[in-house]
Amino acid sequence: MPSSEDPQPSLHVAGALHVDEVASVKGQLVSQASNPVSWQQFAGGVGANAARAALSVYQQAATGTINLHAAIGDDTNGEALILRMQQEGLTVRPQLMNGHATGRYSAIMSESGDLELGLADVQLAERLHPRPVVEACEYSPEHTLLVDANLSSDCLTDLIDYAESTSSYIAALTVSPHKAVRLMRSSHYLSLLFCNRREAYALAHSAQVGMGPATVMQIPLQQLSDALITIGFNDFVLTDGDDKLIIRSNGTLSTHQPPSVQLTHNVNGAGDTLAGATLAAVTLGKSLEEAVINYGLPMAAEVLTGRRLPLAL
Repeated sequence: MPSSEDPQPSLHVAGALHVDEVASVKGQLVSQASNPVSWQQFAGGVGANAARAALSVYQQAATGTINLHAAIGDDTNGEALILRMQQEGLTVRPQLMNGHATGRYSAIMSESGDLELGLADVQLAERLHPRPVVEACEYSPEHTLLVDANLSSDCLTDLIDYAESTSSYIAALTVSPHKAVRLMRSSHYLSLLFCNRREAYALAHSAQVGMGPATVMQIPLQQLSDALITIGFNDFVLTDGDDKLIIRSNGTLSTHQPPSVQLTHNVNGAGDTLAGATLAAVTLGKSLEEAVINYGLPMAAEVLTGRRLPLAL
């Protein structure tokens, strides 16, 4: 694992970069009816959100570089996203897909800021090729990898295999219950996993680790943690909304209660932000527990309260 004495750490993030469209419902959402909303458009994507959070940690420490690898369409949206990320200070390494439109994610948010419905057209991320990512890492002696499960199973496996063969530190975000299972075959070689209750349940179900008749929300978080260990995941951060989270680091489990915050913005990107900030702090020599408590959770709370806003397009 990188230490605080390592000069200029380099974090390579491979994942989704796309347009986020957020519709905030005014009043109670009524199904099968027209609802008044306010629309906003942002630079988004799991990988992009995590990279931006990591950059904030590096900027505070006045060290480190962030490289964002993403598959982008050859359209005006792609150009706008690249420019916006570069303006933030990220090194963008796009893989341009000729004849394809840049990905888009539409989120319908309740008046309280909770996600009501997400519509993802982000399949372009699955076309990212691992070779350019590996080549860029080879030029960064003190590199760490972060991947998100929007990438294809083959790409994820290749990048995790590369990290294992070079003893590189690699973390992954599960993204969604459907995509989390793409990480199954490489569980033993991941250095760190970020997932939530529903994604852990999907992994346990896929691995046929007994969950009994209980539904996903009825199962104790500790049981889901045990399932992740049985599957073969090493260190992980297992979250459960605003409830307690579990951290496993070097074989030791600890449970923590996130700080109580009033949701005044929305939840979009909060989990990605927690992961990016946490991993950046780990690369600076912080323990995983310290990184989550002092970096990941506070920055995620800033998303929820609107103190940390997404990048407008």
